[in-house]
Amino acid sequence: MGFNEIKEWISEDWTVIKSAPRAFFGALGMVTVLVAFGINYLKANQIEDLNSRIALRDDAIADYKRKLEGASPEEARAVIDDLRKRVDALSPRTLSAKQRQAIVEAASPGEARGLTIISDVGASDAQGLARGFAHAFQTAGWYVKTPIAFGPSYSPPSGIGLIVQNPANLSRDERQIAESLKAAGVRFDIERGVVPEAIPSEIGLPVSVAQIVVTNRLSN
Repeated sequence: MGFNEIKEWISEDWTVIKSAPRAFFGALGMVTVLVAFGINYLKANQIEDLNSRIALRDDAIADYKRKLEGASPEEARAVIDDLRKRVDALSPRTLSAKQRQAIVEAASPGEARGLTIISDVGASDAQGLARGFAHAFQTAGWYVKTPIAFGPSYSPPSGIGLIVQNPANLSRDERQIAESLKAAGVRFDIERGVVPEAIPSEIGLPVSVAQIVVTNRLSN
């Protein structure tokens, strides 16, 4: 495209913009404001959730410091172990490099296959954990989609759910995903859900054989 053609193209587009009704620009501005408000609202909720976790963790540490006064070594060890579990439960969930590598080694497929990993925007650490899973499975050769959901219909107690066609009779692909999560030491729940063929995929790309859902933990 030559310079004169580019100039004419810009001139034509600018003429269309100038002739557009004010209502269009007003609606565009309103949509922009609403989107910005929604993003700020979600961020505020996530920050409030993280602050609550930190406050609970600090309270737990202070409580256990009081309990350790005058305790025997055995009692102190038991208290510290219990505290460590409680602090881990309150800390944001992540996948370590060792866990990601375990998934890569266990999930390497013989052929291209798809996986959908859904994160709940209401869970402050869900998107980060979902990205960790996605990176590991993509490295292993899977085609991964990572949509977000506003309150998924299924909330697994562990905060991580594997949605399959029939939990009592896993397919080869579903079993490999489950074994990959187990190899990484990830606690998860298996639930019956959408059949693999019902999960849409772009033309020419692998269809998702299962779903992983990341939500808030309901139990430790």
